[in-house]
Amino acid sequence: MRKIPMMRFEVASACQYDCAMCAHGGMRLRAPRYQLSLDQLERFIEATRQSDYFIEDLRMHGPGEPLLWDHLEHALPRLKASGVIGRIFIATNGLLVHKLSEASWEHIDEMRISLYDGFTRQDEVRAVMARHGDKIILNECDDFLELPADLAHAAPVPCHCRCDGPMLYGDRMYLYCGPPVFSAMDLMGMDDDAALWTAVAPGYMDAVVPGRLGNLAQCAHCWGNSSFDTWVPQSTQGGGWK
Repeated sequence: MRKIPMMRFEVASACQYDCAMCAHGGMRLRAPRYQLSLDQLERFIEATRQSDYFIEDLRMHGPGEPLLWDHLEHALPRLKASGVIGRIFIATNGLLVHKLSEASWEHIDEMRISLYDGFTRQDEVRAVMARHGDKIILNECDDFLELPADLAHAAPVPCHCRCDGPMLYGDRMYLYCGPPVFSAMDLMGMDDDAALWTAVAPGYMDAVVPGRLGNLAQCAHCWGNSSFDTWVPQSTQGGGWK
């Protein structure tokens, strides 16, 4: 069995906020109605099983708000019952955390709730923490990372990547990068880069080329490049409510 320490799991583009500095913004804008389907979920589980992989830490981020994934309540027990997933981590903005069923909480190992500017549902979060506080990390969001808006400014490559893969996105497995690479590709005028991903199929991790992580052309313009260190006060506004 091959163990995969961590995998990013992108499930829905919708989000109640419209943060100007969202590191996942480029990915969301490309497919604003994206939802991981149940068929795609099953193909991923079966390909992982046939590959004899075990994913130790599945990290559900979005690229928008994961609690807006239509299939979340069905998917959580399915992932846990698959035998190929260890821990399940969810990063959320907290606006819908009070609506999660107790049955779903049984399958969540850790949740990070990021409280953005103007958050007004502290009472609901406190009520959830009274029941599941051992699984919850609160994160007060004060600043966003800001990137230069033109190609003349770049960070050094190779670099340490703060948002590496593998990352499931639909029927594709992005082997090296997380959601920030889409903003880098937009800046570079690239529609896609087939060298970044492989189709979800048995042996999908066998396509990894050692040495590419942190050494891609996109890394010089990517939010995930740790050499970028310009931070600005956060700015959030409502949008896309569901």
